[in-house]
Amino acid sequence: MSTTKKQKQEEITCGWCSQKLGTGYFFKCKSCSATYCYIHKDRHVCTVKATSQKQRKSSGKVTAT
Repeated sequence: MSTTKKQKQEEITCGWCSQKLGTGYFFKCKSCSATYCYIHKDRHVCTVKATSQKQRKSSGKVTAT
């Protein structure tokens, strides 16, 4: 018995309205992986503090002048 790709993929739903989302038509937070439809992406309040690459680079080394 073979399964199709659609059966293997888990359903993606909006975290706010629970609407089923198609591939490519959703917003996924890079730091906490929460998923929202584009209508509700502004309702997302991320609880994970994401550090930018600039902050990571600047906090690594201190140079003397």
